[in-house]
Amino acid sequence: MLMKVIFKLKMIGLNTFMKSGSILTFAFAMVLFQEGCSPSAATPTPDAGLDAQAAPSEEAGPDTFCNTRRQLSFCEDFDEKSLPGAFVGFAPDASVQAEIIADPLAPSAPRALILQTTGISRGAWFRTRPLAHKGKMNALIMVRTPPNSESLTFAAFELDDNARRLELGLDAQGKFQLTELSSEGPIVHTSKVAAIVDDWMSIRWDMRVEGAITLVRLRVGDTTVFEREPLAHVRLEGNGVLAIGIASASTTPARIAIDTVTFEATNE
Repeated sequence: MLMKVIFKLKMIGLNTFMKSGSILTFAFAMVLFQEGCSPSAATPTPDAGLDAQAAPSEEAGPDTFCNTRRQLSFCEDFDEKSLPGAFVGFAPDASVQAEIIADPLAPSAPRALILQTTGISRGAWFRTRPLAHKGKMNALIMVRTPPNSESLTFAAFELDDNARRLELGLDAQGKFQLTELSSEGPIVHTSKVAAIVDDWMSIRWDMRVEGAITLVRLRVGDTTVFEREPLAHVRLEGNGVLAIGIASASTTPARIAIDTVTFEATNE
């Protein structure tokens, strides 16, 4: 390569430049330039150090949702503990079976919670420890319902030792609804959004205070079910508890799968 460069320089009459010795520097630069433009040099060599850090260890445990979010006030994905897991209490019902099963397709694999009834059930509930609200309480729940899921409840915000309760579930047509329960009687908030059948749904649900009003927001995936739904009797006051489980008003056996559950008391 070097001889070819020198020959070309002779041909254009740069003998004086050659005698000065600078041709060696110039020729060497030309060689580097040509090699640098070759296809092999254009492709960066992988950094073995970075690859080694990125490669997961065969001895490492599952990279579960809650295991990587230790800062949350409450988080349970049913992957590392037996029931009741991170929940502080469980109110059972003879007509409800609750168990953790293997589910490699769960959002936080490898396990999920299955709840099923044999018919009409008043409910079986897992409860978090109470959190003092700071203007807002929000929950994330990953849920999967089978076809023909109807007339069932699977989550609730409980306030003032459950004297006031806001339930989340599906109506007789399988559409999302909220139900206020208090001494003033039940109030139902209906929607036009139906549950996604037999697939995991990301449900983000919160209560927040604006002035003297408590508002509810509910989103299922990218769909907004309620944006600023005012509550009549259930108010965000005192401590709050998130309950998940199943209650059914249908004589037909009901089944629901729950994966990741988080609960936070935050500022709006």
